[in-house]
Amino acid sequence: MLRSSQYILVRYIILALWMKYKNCMLIYVAGIQVINRVFILNSN
Repeated sequence: MLRSSQYILVRYIILALWMKYKNCMLIYVAGIQVINRVFILNSN
């Protein structure tokens, strides 16, 4: 019982870290797109 609960806890921690990393990647990609648009507008 203890091992299975620890396994579930580890799965939740991994899932939380993955969601956090995924959100950071989405923000990073969105930031790159905004910067590229600013550079395109400034070059024109």
